Amino acid sequence: MWRIEFLGYPTGLQIEDVEWLLADGLAHGGVDCRLAVSASLAIYRSQGEPAWLLGKISEAVQSDLIGQKALREWTAPRTPSQSELEMEQERREIENQNQAALDNRDQFWIEFIRDIRSDPERIARLKQPVPKDKRSELMDLWQLLYGAGSQSRYATDSVAPLERVAGSDVARAAEAGLIAHWRICEPRVRSRREPQERNSVRWLDLMGLTGVTLEATKDPAWATRLSDQEARRATEFATVEINGFPRWLSDLVASRPAEVRTVLHHEIKDELTREGVTFFETLHAVTYDDGLASLLAPALLQDLEAGLIVPRGALSPVLQIIVNGLTEPERERFEQCVIAKFGQEPDVAVAVQYLAAMFSINPKAATSVFVAKATAVDEDLQTALVDQFLTACFGDSVSGTTFKPITAPPADIIEELMLLSFKTHKQVSARRRPAGVVYQTNDADYADQARSAIFSRFVKTPGSATYHALRRLQQDSTFPVAPTRLGALAAQRAIEDSEAAPWPPGEAFAFEQSKETAPQTGKDLRSVLVGRIEDMQHDLLHDDFSQGQTLKGIHSEKEVQKWVADRLRLRQGRSFSVEREPHVVDEKEPDVRIRAKATDANVSMEIKVAESWSLAELDDALDAQLCGRYLRSDQARYGVLLLVHQKARPIGWEDKAAGRYLSFPQVVDRLRSRALAISGESHDSPQPEVAMLDVSGA
Repeated sequence: MWRIEFLGYPTGLQIEDVEWLLADGLAHGGVDCRLAVSASLAIYRSQGEPAWLLGKISEAVQSDLIGQKALREWTAPRTPSQSELEMEQERREIENQNQAALDNRDQFWIEFIRDIRSDPERIARLKQPVPKDKRSELMDLWQLLYGAGSQSRYATDSVAPLERVAGSDVARAAEAGLIAHWRICEPRVRSRREPQERNSVRWLDLMGLTGVTLEATKDPAWATRLSDQEARRATEFATVEINGFPRWLSDLVASRPAEVRTVLHHEIKDELTREGVTFFETLHAVTYDDGLASLLAPALLQDLEAGLIVPRGALSPVLQIIVNGLTEPERERFEQCVIAKFGQEPDVAVAVQYLAAMFSINPKAATSVFVAKATAVDEDLQTALVDQFLTACFGDSVSGTTFKPITAPPADIIEELMLLSFKTHKQVSARRRPAGVVYQTNDADYADQARSAIFSRFVKTPGSATYHALRRLQQDSTFPVAPTRLGALAAQRAIEDSEAAPWPPGEAFAFEQSKETAPQTGKDLRSVLVGRIEDMQHDLLHDDFSQGQTLKGIHSEKEVQKWVADRLRLRQGRSFSVEREPHVVDEKEPDVRIRAKATDANVSMEIKVAESWSLAELDDALDAQLCGRYLRSDQARYGVLLLVHQKARPIGWEDKAAGRYLSFPQVVDRLRSRALAISGESHDSPQPEVAMLDVSGA
């Protein structure tokens, strides 16, 4: 029974089930009989062991030997064997010995604390550092304090636990002695240890670490008062700590950066160059501290440039420290260095780590170098390169070589790498695991997870470019994802892109009061603007005080622009403001700039009187003027081309390429199709929309 439930299948048996369980089990006999009796007795125990139920079970198995045996195993205690009795006796003796040892230890500490509290001379001696190679009462008290401290740290920042058992005089004397001790004790850092001692720590060093921690807690300005030698020694004690560096090391970094850099760089160089080292404690601790990364990155970059051979297991943290700590001017040096290393390194797994580090700060340049290399090699090497590079750039922490991105990769880079990753699908799908071997996650699994991650990231990238790319992939018979799945993803992308940005708190109430929204993004602002223009179109023709004739009678395009801007300003409400922008690209300015009141989002609007321009000139107004001049910035990609149609053209606008004339609605449709195509060309394309005000029939 317990095995069934252990596997996650609760039986759900009730007291009413006992009768049929016994009848069925006894009828089948053997294992079924034992199971039925065991299940019935389990029900008996779960129901509070009613006597009548046990009697019923006993009566049912009277004539069945297997059932009787199963009942006895449940109800009659088993007689232990001789070996079990001997083991139990041995266990009791060991427990008694351990308890006696604990009692003796406790009695020692009780007498020790009692004696030292009553002896002022012994308390005074506690303030003196520990004599070299000799045990002292200060060490005994430190052991007592250490035992009361955290299990995740060597050092403690307070003598309060010691004060509770030994009194304030003893505790303060011990604190003074530990602080004095760290100043005269030279710590045996890892670079000074023999290989067989590398993972062991002396108690004297732990006492020194505690002394520095107590002083740093007691005096916030402690680091500013240290000599150069004391600053280096304190840093050496910091390397003894487990689970990262002590918090007070940041004080040293602020006051004595040169001394901290010297010590940590020396320890890291020793870890990287000493033979037989497989775990790099100081290096990993620095990796998780951005302040220390900034301190050590220039020195480690200089080591790489000088040809330092970094062990494979240490390369990722070394590169991560450099990436996290370099300043902008130093990044160009780093990029040149890793590109050279990538080209020279014969081991693919090592080579891609250099380029993945570069990818985290300059995705475009790193991708360019990688694609050039990947497309110039044979299929097998290309697959290996792609697998390792994707794992390093898009894998998770389990893969062990993922770099934290400093610069997020643009959407077009994501798409390019996604397409490249699936070009190696044939080689990947041909992989087979050996039969009869226990499954174990390997590099190929990490690469597959990275492929999934980059495809998911691509699919979740907002914008029409993603939608159009998914539709194109539907037509690619070599792409490994089913067309129906790609179609569903494209539809989901369109649905999500049609949604406005989430409203901030209070926006629902504000909308209820004003019946107006406060756009948060350029896309939402453009939608609101187009909606206001459509309202203006309706009012120009159908309002009780329609202004269609007024707009129709304005002869200058510049005056039309002013009239439209004025009308939009009257309708701006809490949604946006209407501005004239000074200058943008090429010393040009859009006719009107619409700016959201809630955020920095803005929309450029170009206004053209349609009949004043040829079809080619209107095309140019959309392509070259609006998109080419005003929508080039990543922060201002949304715009509107507004066509004002005042007077009907008898024959329309000539389309020379098609050899025909277009009506105004056809011109608008043509420009809207072109705007849609532009918005889907790439992930950072301009996002124009075409709107109109038609008063030609007013």
